[in-house]
Amino acid sequence: MENIAVNMASDLSQPVRAAIEDMLGRTLRDDEQVSVMAFGAHAAPTGAARAESAQRLKAAMDALAVKALPRALIELIRDSSDHSLILSPFLLTELDRVLNYPRLQAIWPLTQLEIASYIQALQDFGECVFPGAAPNVVAADPADDAVRDSNCRQGRCALHARPPLRPNGGS
Repeated sequence: MENIAVNMASDLSQPVRAAIEDMLGRTLRDDEQVSVMAFGAHAAPTGAARAESAQRLKAAMDALAVKALPRALIELIRDSSDHSLILSPFLLTELDRVLNYPRLQAIWPLTQLEIASYIQALQDFGECVFPGAAPNVVAADPADDAVRDSNCRQGRCALHARPPLRPNGGS
């Protein structure tokens, strides 16, 4: 995987380990896995390259037993010539973080290599964008602005909203 590296902290050379510890602001334990992901902006592949990356993505989803809605959405995009999967470094990093949640790992144990392979396949298949700075508009959770920014590019937006929930939990 040319854009993702996964190593045990104990296997890192001292200069690399020191640089990562400096970035994180803490000491690594020898039993920790370290993932490094490099992202570059690129257009979604077309033609034969799209078909090849779609096959790699399908293989990655099969290997992880991706089911239900996530798989259906990706397959819909994969099978459509009118749509592209739009990704950003934030979204791919967030996916890595979520797939590593202890509660999720308890029911769907994945290795760092399996997660990295899936993220690499998504990155290869989709269009990777670097959203520019924008004002905060998601007052309830400003961190969601990065998701909004990833879906808006070149003046085109594809966002879905629902009415705010009522205080009693109804919509």
